[in-house]
Amino acid sequence: FHEKLLEADIAAGTSEYSVDETYINSSFDEYKVYFNSKNSNDNVDLRLQLLLTTSASGAGSVIGSSVYSYETSAMGSASYGANNSSTYATISPITSGNGTGEGIQFEGVLVNVNDTTQCTAINGLGSNITTNGATGGFNFHAAIGTPATYGAYYCRGFKLYFGAGTFSGKIRVYGIS
Repeated sequence: FHEKLLEADIAAGTSEYSVDETYINSSFDEYKVYFNSKNSNDNVDLRLQLLLTTSASGAGSVIGSSVYSYETSAMGSASYGANNSSTYATISPITSGNGTGEGIQFEGVLVNVNDTTQCTAINGLGSNITTNGATGGFNFHAAIGTPATYGAYYCRGFKLYFGAGTFSGKIRVYGIS
């Protein structure tokens, strides 16, 4: 069962979009996220940061140090991205374009948001329309890369933004039971 929690249009000129504890909380342990966006800048990457807290009922915040780990891979080429000590997670190894019809979209499952024995992670797949109009599919995984410290934290949301520029788009979030 999927319960729709959020469906929002993201206005042009947005520099970052956060989904907070209003939607990501103790109500569900897993969430499905759909995101579709067009950036104002050409050839930039989509980034994600988790909002974490030590309180089961509190609001989360971004951990500012190099604690993110991510892996991304293009489905049709040897384009990969990986890092175990970053200040953010990259969603796709392929940058997206900003021309007519170009952009990025993904669907992901956010897991372990209330489990203090495992780190929160988001796993999914998506597609990019790149700067030359070519399409490309990708897989991704993003998590906190320091489980000894942050495995006991609760996730209370996430922030999406691009490496440069502003964006517009649409987001939907569902609780999974």
